[in-house]
Amino acid sequence: DRVDKKTGKTRELHLQKSLDVLHAPHNEEGLIHPEAVEVNGCMITNYYDVPGQFTFKRIEVSDKGVFEQEEFGFYFICSGEGTINGRTCKTGETYLVPKGHGPLEICGKFDILLNTYREE
Repeated sequence: DRVDKKTGKTRELHLQKSLDVLHAPHNEEGLIHPEAVEVNGCMITNYYDVPGQFTFKRIEVSDKGVFEQEEFGFYFICSGEGTINGRTCKTGETYLVPKGHGPLEICGKFDILLNTYREE
């Protein structure tokens, strides 16, 4: 038993409840282990991509890169600043790029998260 700091009363230890939710040995089945690939000056990490559900990617650019996809996308700039297609962009901004927009020319240092949806 232990003492509750707020009430001063003893509290039961729930050892069996703790053991019921403990998984040993550790099993990483189902966890993702994404790898980044370089495409046109962009380091692309695909975290999740299931047609009919959603797609979640990370785009890292250290100087210049070109990124293109057919689907619309929400681009959240986690860090960095520079230009995307000539428009000044910086940390904290989010952009909606419509379907079929064409290539994005990214200049500067950026860490961008992309969320989108695609049909099966």
